[in-house]
Amino acid sequence: MRISINIVVAAILVVIAVNLPFNLIIAVAIFYNVYAMLISLIPMKIRGYDNDGMGVFMLITSEDARRGYFLYITLSHDLASGKRYKDFNTDEFRYNHDSKLNSGPVSYLVICSAKRKYDMGDHEGSFADLSQLNVKKLHPAYANLVKLDMLYYYVVHKQDHVKATSLYNDKQLQKYFAATAINVSTLRTLAAYEYFVEGNTKAAMDKMSRALERIEAVATSKHATKFMEQEYCIKLISLLDEHAGCSRWGRACCC
Repeated sequence: MRISINIVVAAILVVIAVNLPFNLIIAVAIFYNVYAMLISLIPMKIRGYDNDGMGVFMLITSEDARRGYFLYITLSHDLASGKRYKDFNTDEFRYNHDSKLNSGPVSYLVICSAKRKYDMGDHEGSFADLSQLNVKKLHPAYANLVKLDMLYYYVVHKQDHVKATSLYNDKQLQKYFAATAINVSTLRTLAAYEYFVEGNTKAAMDKMSRALERIEAVATSKHATKFMEQEYCIKLISLLDEHAGCSRWGRACCC
């Protein structure tokens, strides 16, 4: 078991502080905080993830990191105003394939590029972007987004049930499913998996119905995510209709 150096240092300082006068205890506390600050400023990976110092270093040295960080702080506003991924200019999501793609800001840029291609109907291009990322080295929040989109690709577009099943059983992704059980993207993906991989029409119908209800619940919203998910759900329903040989999936029914 690996023990963080910060924990070891903190434990040593606590032991020392027990036998010190109050003013020296304060000095020890100040020393530890200064130490922690310096550690965070030195560019390094902690438990496999970039620390603050590495993030600053990447922003200084990488144009892709700066572009990714700019997207990180502006994209939410653009989506909320109704701007879809496909409405962005290609250059806004452009990245150098030789960059450190798994670093925070750059990985976000790659994910956004994949979402733009998917929104434009370029499913293969979207998957190609995501495939360049090493999910084991990504921050869990980003890794799960990548896994979810790749799972949907394997189930719906590639129809590779072996890879879909392997990815579906990923422990971190299972936790993500539980944490985002009301998200339309999660419900849509799980509905597709239940129908095409598990052959569980009832479970698929239930999740698809809940996805449609979630979209209906924000009917007056101008957020681009609503319109994108609505379109993706309609396309999935059409595919389910075609596969089932009926046209009642849109009403959450089944032949």
